[in-house]
Amino acid sequence: MTSNPGEILNLKVMALSLPSTDMQISTLSLLPNNPEYIPDDDICVDNMYSLLLPTVQCRLYCGESFHAFLSISNISLTRANNVILKTEIISVNSRNILYSNEDNLRDIEIGNSINTIIKERVDEVGLFNLTCQIYFIVNGSKLTQKRSYKFAVIAPFNISHRLFYHNDNLKKSKLCFIEVSLENITHQSISLEKLDIQNWIDEKGNKQNIQVSQLSTAQFYDENCKNTSQLLYNSGIIVLRPRSRYNQIFCITQSLYKESINNIDKYITGQLSISWKSKTYGDAFMSSYSITCQISNEDIYNLNGVAIDVIVPSTIEIQTIFTIEVIIINDTDKRLYDIELSIDNEALLPFCILGMDILQIKFMEPNQKIIIPLQCISFTSGVHSINGIKLINSSGEEICKLYGNKEILVI
Repeated sequence: MTSNPGEILNLKVMALSLPSTDMQISTLSLLPNNPEYIPDDDICVDNMYSLLLPTVQCRLYCGESFHAFLSISNISLTRANNVILKTEIISVNSRNILYSNEDNLRDIEIGNSINTIIKERVDEVGLFNLTCQIYFIVNGSKLTQKRSYKFAVIAPFNISHRLFYHNDNLKKSKLCFIEVSLENITHQSISLEKLDIQNWIDEKGNKQNIQVSQLSTAQFYDENCKNTSQLLYNSGIIVLRPRSRYNQIFCITQSLYKESINNIDKYITGQLSISWKSKTYGDAFMSSYSITCQISNEDIYNLNGVAIDVIVPSTIEIQTIFTIEVIIINDTDKRLYDIELSIDNEALLPFCILGMDILQIKFMEPNQKIIIPLQCISFTSGVHSINGIKLINSSGEEICKLYGNKEILVI
């Protein structure tokens, strides 16, 4: 870095990390389309001095840490006394002090220097500003010098997820499957060490003790592998190459959370925790991606052991009669008398049941399952859910109701 005329102290900021292999793509084009992240026209991040942080052309990825070497040299003919270096990293949402020696003042003789190393993990995506301020005294006068270096932080992964709900009344369990997909958008291979969903909270912000199980993951082989040491999946670590994708399915069962959801109304939200390692920055971690699941504080089966479920077609044609199968399960050791299958026509809309909206069942034997076919029709296209079906007793009191997403595509 060339010093300015009249400067007494010269500051250099040098990255200790290795550069990325691909230097041609501007990382500014990879930033979110957000006006807050658009730099001034006179700033060209990719053309910064090679010695300035970071030397990787600002290709720093969220969740990773940078290491920088800071050197203050006295290039004047005067001694600098009580030198203070204060280094901050500033983003749109945060401001953190990385280094300050206010409690340990230093003097720099002519031609000498003081050095330090800073390290910081970045957990946000956007433009950052590394600000270095030097305070010192020369010939009794208090002086200040300031340098700022802008760099971009981008997400290392494209992350997406899908939710699948399944009610298995025969096993008295509700399953929520969460499929998480990660795409490596960096320019180097990443060793994916851990992928988990943690820190569950309800819609009121209260912490919930939710346990998530992972479905077993198959081992992946490279077609060019000639020995087992080249496996892409080895000892629980997955090597994710540039632009490759990895999918993991998680499962939450009713038995894992039903003791914890007495005060939850509708939703729980967890944070996707990702741990990985890269050649450029070493160990890294991020947990900024949220996943929200819909639950209910009601069991899918009644405490009396009576449950109701329905089998529906995935796709039907509009204005065409189709059949659904309502399944009633008596999972008790008692015989049930005078129960009724009740259908709420308003809740069932846009579907219409052809026939009676109340069907009487004189009795059900212990551990018996009854299947009742119902003919339906829809006059509205789209994706709609089957609702409004419940089981009541002779007094009109609800025994149990249909729960879960029973969606049908009407075309």
